[in-house]
Amino acid sequence: MDKRLRTAFMITADAIRPRGVFRGIGGSLRDFLDSQTDQNDPRRVAVGIFEYFCLEDECFNGFRAGVELAVGFLDKLLDGPEGEYQRVQSLKDLKAVLQTGNLEEIRKWIDANYR
Repeated sequence: MDKRLRTAFMITADAIRPRGVFRGIGGSLRDFLDSQTDQNDPRRVAVGIFEYFCLEDECFNGFRAGVELAVGFLDKLLDGPEGEYQRVQSLKDLKAVLQTGNLEEIRKWIDANYR
C-alpha cells in the first residue's frame, strides 16, 4: 500500500474509535496494513477492509467500526455519493449488500457509488 493510502487509512481509523476496538474482532490495524502491502487501488483496499473487519464465515459480523473505516477510507480518496439522499440510499444499499456476505456484491456497491 502506498503512503497516500496508508495515511488515509490511519487518519480514518484514528477518527473513528480508539485503535484497540479493532483488536476485539481478531485483528489489529497493523495486521490489516501488513496484509495489504501489494494493494494500491483504494477500491481493493476497501474491499479488504470489509473482508478483514466485517465478515466472518461469509456473514456480516455487525462490526460497525469496520464499516465506518471502509466507507470513511473511500470518502477520503474517491468521489462518493453526492447529496444527503444519495448518501443515505447508498448506505441502505450497503447494509443490504453486507447481509449477503458476498465480496463480489461489495465490489459492485463500491463501483456503483465511488468514482
